[in-house]
Amino acid sequence: MTAVTCVCGHYRMIHMKVGDHYGKCDNNLCSCVQFMLLSEAEPEPTESSDNYRDHIKRVATQDAARLLEKDLQYGGSWKRRGGVGAYMMAARKIDRIEEQMKKSNFDIFEAIKSDNRTEGLIDDIRDLRGYLILIESEMRAQGILNEPTPT
Repeated sequence: MTAVTCVCGHYRMIHMKVGDHYGKCDNNLCSCVQFMLLSEAEPEPTESSDNYRDHIKRVATQDAARLLEKDLQYGGSWKRRGGVGAYMMAARKIDRIEEQMKKSNFDIFEAIKSDNRTEGLIDDIRDLRGYLILIESEMRAQGILNEPTPT
């Protein structure tokens, strides 16, 4: 048995190997239909952990799972208009974030805390992070970039 995460971040135990991606989340409150084992799971951090380092791998894993699920739905539509179009999608998210930052005197932590919209600032941040991951992944796939050397 291996721990996996679905797109929404629910963890479950299932028979899988690294790279598998299929199935339905077994959480009754979750509507995710895809999950993916990106690496052998580590213990899940508690939501109450006050050390941001405890959440880095989970955030990255959720990003990857979300991108893979969206790719199954939309294909490579983010790059259909070439590099300029891919840049413009990222730039649009930057513009949205910047506009919201003006309201909080550019304090991003305060802006996130005070944003009560359903699709708010954190969604724009997640989308921007996703586009940047897609751009780097495409450049690696084309052989333009290699894996960074561990420091």
